[in-house]
Amino acid sequence: MKIPNRFNNSIIFEDDSIDNMKELLLKAIERGADLRRADLRRANLRDADLRGADLYGADLSCANLRDANLSGADLSGTNLRDANLYGADLKNSFIPIFCKHSVLFNPISKDIKIGSKTKSISKWDEWFSGDAIFETERGTKEFIMIEAQYRAVKAYIEFMGDTKINEPS
Repeated sequence: MKIPNRFNNSIIFEDDSIDNMKELLLKAIERGADLRRADLRRANLRDADLRGADLYGADLSCANLRDANLSGADLSGTNLRDANLYGADLKNSFIPIFCKHSVLFNPISKDIKIGSKTKSISKWDEWFSGDAIFETERGTKEFIMIEAQYRAVKAYIEFMGDTKINEPS
């Protein structure tokens, strides 16, 4: 079996003596393999001990991670769309927030862009409290995720305050 890179299909780790992805992944971790950007789509990793694993940028879409131990794992940039995370231990993990559209902040204009629409925070607040629809129907899981990501970006902006956002680092 092989674990390919999700972007260029180069082989990250392989072992012909193993016939299931869970065992292969655990062996790769044991041997210190670089699993960043690994293609682990649809992998059955139920109950896997993945503590501290560096899975940055990996594709775990549709993977079964039920009851897996992911504490301290780096999941930033990881695709977890439709992954089963029921009962997974995610303490101290870096977890990506995915939604249909990116939510971006422009510190110069103070506008937020969601998908192809750009508005001020007050205009977005007004829009989210209204009933207009762009592309995603209100009340759907995708809409809830978009709004949650917007609220997280807004909270970050408010926490940092206007002056800190514009200060050079």
